[in-house]
Amino acid sequence: MALTPTSQPSLDAPKMPLEGEIPGTPADRLARDRSLVHGVAWNGVVRLVVQSAAWASTLIVARLLSPDDYGVMGLATLFLGLIELVTEFGIGIAVATRKGLTEAQAQELNSVAAMMGVGGMLVICLLAPLAGHFFHDGRLPAVLMALSLTFLLNSFRSVPWGLLQRELQFKRLAIYDGIQALALAALSVVLAALGFRYWTLVIASIMSALITALVAILRHPVAFRRPRVKALSGLLSFSGSIVGQRAAWYGYSNADFFIAGKLLGSGPLGNYSLAWNLSHVTDKVTALVLQVTPSVLAKVQDDNAEMRRYVIRISEALALTVLPLMVGLALVAGDFVRLVLGAKWEAMIIPLRILSAYATVGVIMPLFGQVLNVTGGERFAMMNNFLQLLIMPVMFLIGGYYWGVNGIAIAWVVGHPFLALRLARYTLRRIDLPLSQYARESLAPSIAGCLLMAVAVVSLQAVWPGGPSVSRFASEIVAGALIYCGAMLLFYRERLERIRLFTRQALNGRRAGVSTA
Repeated sequence: MALTPTSQPSLDAPKMPLEGEIPGTPADRLARDRSLVHGVAWNGVVRLVVQSAAWASTLIVARLLSPDDYGVMGLATLFLGLIELVTEFGIGIAVATRKGLTEAQAQELNSVAAMMGVGGMLVICLLAPLAGHFFHDGRLPAVLMALSLTFLLNSFRSVPWGLLQRELQFKRLAIYDGIQALALAALSVVLAALGFRYWTLVIASIMSALITALVAILRHPVAFRRPRVKALSGLLSFSGSIVGQRAAWYGYSNADFFIAGKLLGSGPLGNYSLAWNLSHVTDKVTALVLQVTPSVLAKVQDDNAEMRRYVIRISEALALTVLPLMVGLALVAGDFVRLVLGAKWEAMIIPLRILSAYATVGVIMPLFGQVLNVTGGERFAMMNNFLQLLIMPVMFLIGGYYWGVNGIAIAWVVGHPFLALRLARYTLRRIDLPLSQYARESLAPSIAGCLLMAVAVVSLQAVWPGGPSVSRFASEIVAGALIYCGAMLLFYRERLERIRLFTRQALNGRRAGVSTA
């Protein structure tokens, strides 16, 4: 993974392309498309296996643990996630997307990442007793101190993983992430069966971080070099905007957990936490694409026509695959919870319905943030997230106070879409893509199919009354899938054919000498 050495590691100095960078030639589009499709394909193969194991693990562990056990871990992750975002300092995305990175700068950033990891671990250990006192939970300090090890371990992967993304080595990244996820799933089941209770989630998280740290150190080592502020000034300025963006996002997107834990207690928080996790299980599907796209988008950051093409095609593919899954889960949430998880999780049915419906709004939002980050709009993304940080916690507090976890879930549906629309409008204007054209070409088919699917499933439930049963649950799933797929084939066959041709040409274009449109 050799970077091009330079005696002047300034961002303003002329640079040779890094290994794996695609130069500006007429074959750019085909090479990028191949990288995108191959990356998604490898992520898909690995995550198909991983997600099956993760789903099985989650359901088994949920039956073995209690809502209170999940609540303790939920409280811990409130603190850990924020500190992790700050200590990572946007180094990974800076390495993956910024122009003209040199070998010396990568080594200096590696040192910065390690120092931030140590700092994050120490901060968590110092704050752990205060967190336990604030939430009136004596178990929390020990959990936080143990999980602080993940900060140090994760600091060793930031630069190696960023370099692999920069070089479009998505196959390796998929395999490494798959190993980590499988280890996490297996450990969770074993530890839960042995009676470790909430320590199940703690120990499994530490071990999965240890695995990725060892892979980074042994398979893709990057040397350390004393950081120089002048040499890193441009990179650190970009990273600062990314940190602000992520910190604000983390603040508003986790304020619901904070308020549920403080206002309602660990039991309701456990119900809400599992409902959130299940409603966002398709984040794993979205990640198949969004782990690949930053490096690909960075290659076309100065070409609006290509940027529009990628935004439309990627959004369309995500919407067609993810939206029906989330709408379907919202429709069958009642039968799913009662049959699969058991009566003790009954209180999470309404939050699961609401959050699954809301999750459809968040499918495309990360892509807009990526576009802004590679086109110089990272400060707008940061300020938009800070605006949400001001508004959303107030809505969560009002909803939680009057309607409990159901009200917190409703706050997402009421408040967040308007702020998300603001981000979408700005991003699309930046690449000269009208919102109406984007909606028509990217989202219309999936929305129409989901509406037809909803009508079919609700009608089936109306004529099949009574308590939950395996036969009704299975019938709901089959009916919804058939209606959605039938609608796509009947009304939007040309869209599916275009995606198929795009994939086929990207995979075979180098040999056949064709270009993707």
